[in-house]
Amino acid sequence: MKSCSLNMSKENDKSYMYLVCLDGTIWSGINTLTLVAKDDFHSAVNKSKKFNDGHLDLECPSEGKILTGFYGESHTSSPYVSAPFGKCSKSLKSCSVHGSGQGIGFQNYRTLREISLRNGDFHFSVFSSNYSRKKDKKKKKRLMNE
Repeated sequence: MKSCSLNMSKENDKSYMYLVCLDGTIWSGINTLTLVAKDDFHSAVNKSKKFNDGHLDLECPSEGKILTGFYGESHTSSPYVSAPFGKCSKSLKSCSVHGSGQGIGFQNYRTLREISLRNGDFHFSVFSSNYSRKKDKKKKKRLMNE
C-alpha cells in the first residue's frame, strides 16, 4: 500500500473502509487469509440497557487468529449518539461489540457489525441475517411496553 489518508471534520458524518491489495506472488501467506463479516443484529434500541443493548461476537475457528478488524454500530440517531466503534485486537480468537442503548426520540433502530481478517487454514465463512419487518414490529411493540 503506497498511501492511506483520512480527512474528516466535525460537520461531517462519514464512514471509511480501507482495502489493501497484496501481491500473492510476493507474499505466499495470502492463501491462508479469510475475511469474515457479520452484520446481523438489527432491532429497535432499548434505552433501558445503556452500553449493553445487544451483543455481537465473531469467533475464529480453532486454528485461526485475528490479524486486524473493526466493529461498530450504525444508528438512526447518528451523529447525535456516540455509538461504539473500535478495532479488533490482533492475535485474539474473538472480537465482540455491545449496543450503546442510546437514542433520540421514540423510534431508534441500529445494526451491530464486525469485519475481521483472520489467518488459519479454514474455509470462508459467511454470516447472514434473517431480518423481517413484521417480526421487528412485534419486537418493537414489546420493547416499548417494557
